[in-house]
Amino acid sequence: PEEYIKQYAERITGAKMTATDCGKLPSYFGKNLKSYHEYMLREYQTLFDIDASFGTYVGTANSTCDAILYRFTCDIQGEEYVVLAGADYMGIEYYNQATAMGTQAVDGLKNLIKGEKRDMGWFMKGGLVGQMMRDKEAGVRNQAPAPKPDPKPAKTEVPDVIPFGHARDYGRPTEVIEWGSNGKYAVAAPLSREREAAQIFMQFVGTYHMDPALAERYSALKQQRRQSNLQETIRLHNMVQQKQAELRQQQAKLSAQLAQNSREISDGLMDSWNKRSAAQSRMSHNYSEAIRGVDSYSTPSGSTIEASVAADYVYQDRYGDIIEVHGPDIDQSLANAFDWTKLNRSE
Repeated sequence: PEEYIKQYAERITGAKMTATDCGKLPSYFGKNLKSYHEYMLREYQTLFDIDASFGTYVGTANSTCDAILYRFTCDIQGEEYVVLAGADYMGIEYYNQATAMGTQAVDGLKNLIKGEKRDMGWFMKGGLVGQMMRDKEAGVRNQAPAPKPDPKPAKTEVPDVIPFGHARDYGRPTEVIEWGSNGKYAVAAPLSREREAAQIFMQFVGTYHMDPALAERYSALKQQRRQSNLQETIRLHNMVQQKQAELRQQQAKLSAQLAQNSREISDGLMDSWNKRSAAQSRMSHNYSEAIRGVDSYSTPSGSTIEASVAADYVYQDRYGDIIEVHGPDIDQSLANAFDWTKLNRSE
């Protein structure tokens, strides 16, 4: 978190920071950490339940919610400045069986390409098809296996609170770590005016809350994202089922057509896995934008910037500065006079 907040402060000031102190950020988030923590876990559990409904094991290993404040000092144009910067920090570590099996399948494919294995042994050990074959051999269907043991030895003593990002060190299965902030805050002032700036900063942070109209739109966006994710998961699940049915039909021919069929099967599996990975990336990106209350826009140079979801129109001037328009769009002749370019939402 310190490095995360430090980079944020350096980005907005353009100066190198030196941390001198830390504490708790008195934000609304920080005053209601337990409620936000429970809310975050419920949101993820909703997504986990979707995967679990298709027989995929997903389990939380560790999570955190904290409101963190750092004091930095820096030099701006030869004058010593103090910067107070903080974040409503949150994160979760979890195990996703689909991610683990996909990793095993990719490792197996690498071995096959290298010529290290010319039989189906690699395929039997991982991936969706490997799981199907193991279930058939054991006479058990629709039973999720236990998570793959972590080769890294677990620590013998487990503290009451495991440091975030280290669940695996304490023997908890972990495949994914997601973290970020629900809000970031900063103020910079000459050292001589630190007391005045700190009072203003603390008052702002302690009273800031989301506008009701924005909160309503935010909630609608989350619901929309959830429905989109559910539809995508169902589509991918049907695709996998169809692929498994095709593989079962070809199972009797594997002995005679081993080389040809193994290539076709691996191509099909990689295609399904790539599409699922793309869907998960879209889910993560949409969730991140919704949490932070921003939308992404494409600039004429091909880069991507973020602007508040409350903005109805977004422009970029000749110097690269971003202008958010709330309400009716500005007259086009006025935009041309100021050399403003209207930006379009990124897909």
